[in-house]
Amino acid sequence: MEAKYLSHDNIYPTKKRYTLFIYDDKYEYAYGKHLQYHDFYEVQLVQAKNNDKNEVQGYITLGNQEYPLYNNNLVLVNLFEKHKIDITSKNCYRYCLDISPNIIHFASSQESNLLNIFSNKNNIYPIRELKDHEANALIALFKSFQSATIENGFDIFEKGLILLILSHIFDNYHDDLEYKTANSKHMTLIFDIIQFIDLNIENTISLDSLSNELHFSTYYLCHIFKKYTGFTLGKYIIDKKIEIAKKILLTHEAADVAKTMGFDNYSNFFRAFKKTTGLSPSEYKKISMKINE
Repeated sequence: MEAKYLSHDNIYPTKKRYTLFIYDDKYEYAYGKHLQYHDFYEVQLVQAKNNDKNEVQGYITLGNQEYPLYNNNLVLVNLFEKHKIDITSKNCYRYCLDISPNIIHFASSQESNLLNIFSNKNNIYPIRELKDHEANALIALFKSFQSATIENGFDIFEKGLILLILSHIFDNYHDDLEYKTANSKHMTLIFDIIQFIDLNIENTISLDSLSNELHFSTYYLCHIFKKYTGFTLGKYIIDKKIEIAKKILLTHEAADVAKTMGFDNYSNFFRAFKKTTGLSPSEYKKISMKINE
């Protein structure tokens, strides 16, 4: 099944490099119908309102593997992992954190490499059942975000809270990690590639421009990116451009969107858009505007 790319900014419109939020049973999971992938890490803690440890709260699908979700399940989703989450119970909360690679990189150290806990080489990935006190400690941190009364310096408080949540998660996982040698050098290169593409997404991005900026051969960049993400660089760049183009298209002409997103000509934009979405730009715009009426 083809996985849809979803960018951080398009799911949660924010300029921050992390998003923290809580869902209750009134929320309908908007992205549960299709496999998706994105260029940020995802953390979700599932809690049954009645603390029933035997009732299935939903399912997470990673690739072709489906896992049931129970009370106190902590779910980690890796960078570029094809997945979908379906919540089937109306009696649960989900405490969620989406966080960009550069924050993971910043928060990691030689002693505490956060890349290790997101590695699918560990048999506890992607789900770990937390003990009650472990889950309650994380939930308290999420709730402190909602109840904070800080008027000045809230951004500092929020960043500190993100680091506290990550430190608790690392502590919960550390003793059971089988894989403790995530290649931070290669992942740093992946982060640099993503950052370069982010900064130049409205330009024509060539492999040569990436190579010149990062001082590695195009072959090496393509090899490392595909090895660690499962996607080619070309597909990732096009998927990201089209995802942004879909938003701009609602208020601009298709030809202008093509120029804005750095396509050489409208024909290339049209082909890329239809291949990615299954619709022409005009068809997509018509359907989207009708839905938003």
